[in-house]
Amino acid sequence: MNPSALPADPSTIGTSTTTSATAYAFGRKTFYAASRYWAFYCDGSNVGWRSSADGSTWSSFNTIAAGSHGRRIVVFFDGTYVHYARITDTTADPMYYRRGTPNSDGSITWSAAEQTALAGQASIVWQFPYIIVDSNGYPWIGYRGYNGSVYTPYVTKSSTNDGTWTTETGFPYTLASAAGGWEVTVARMNSARMYITYGLNGYTLRGRLWTGTMGSEETATSTSIVWDHASTSIGDDVYAVIKAAATIIAVKRTYGVGWGSEETVHTAGRTPALSADPTAGEIYCFWTGDPTANHIYYKKRSSGGTWDASPTDWIDESATGGVPENAHPVHYQVYNNEICSLYLRGTASPYDVRHGILQVGVPPPAVKAIIFQMS
Repeated sequence: MNPSALPADPSTIGTSTTTSATAYAFGRKTFYAASRYWAFYCDGSNVGWRSSADGSTWSSFNTIAAGSHGRRIVVFFDGTYVHYARITDTTADPMYYRRGTPNSDGSITWSAAEQTALAGQASIVWQFPYIIVDSNGYPWIGYRGYNGSVYTPYVTKSSTNDGTWTTETGFPYTLASAAGGWEVTVARMNSARMYITYGLNGYTLRGRLWTGTMGSEETATSTSIVWDHASTSIGDDVYAVIKAAATIIAVKRTYGVGWGSEETVHTAGRTPALSADPTAGEIYCFWTGDPTANHIYYKKRSSGGTWDASPTDWIDESATGGVPENAHPVHYQVYNNEICSLYLRGTASPYDVRHGILQVGVPPPAVKAIIFQMS
């Protein structure tokens, strides 16, 4: 996109009656495909999507299902298809999966009917889904189960990659047994390898490598998490960030080597979100609340491994009383030379659902040759 043609940024795409419309920051709810921006969220009663050809004027809301919390749907775009995982947050209900092709008119052509990715179990509620697709097109979902007293983290995988769901042998896989409010994320690597990270408040970040079989548990950080983490990848290298007691900390896992030392991204701030620019080899970490409340900031990690010295103040909503600290999901990686974020602003219902566009990695304009003919 030509910088002079950038849309008003951020733009309001709709409203919601719930403060959790875009929750949570570690999940994915936005992408760019078919020359359109796409945003999935909860309007307070239903989960669904809007899309826009220019980033300023948005379609009407397309309902997928009833839902009163943004965490009930997450998406991933694999370059051809959008995949979603959906929960109801209701005991004994299933978790659902669907795949479709985004179209230039803002519609989605679904590959099949909505699938049951995980059957309901008595006394269990499925929570915090995270969906991603491996390099061969097979969908994975990280999530946790809650039985009223204990949270357990899991990952599951389909053995089909045609829009239907058949659970792979050996899945769902139980990742850990320590009680607590787990979050699970999954990073895609080359040759269908995957890396699963999982963590909870008061524990260090953990991970497992999938290479066709599940690897043993690894420790990614020596510092304990204060609730939140996020991950992304470039090729076979995996990047993760955690919110620690006083800092945002990043770590990199180099394939064949393992996790490296901790890197301080910022000395304060809340709820990190993470995105990657594979072409440039750069990582972007976003957070809210510091140095100033109701702002969204970011720092970039260069391909050489150095973080920006100072944060960039990207979005300022201080005049409107936004932004919820745990509800600014961003692209998994750069699409269309951009990273987009979805977030909420306002102090009372109805809240504005907002879409921000960060332009990155834009190539310089082409040099035009002018030929003079001498007579």
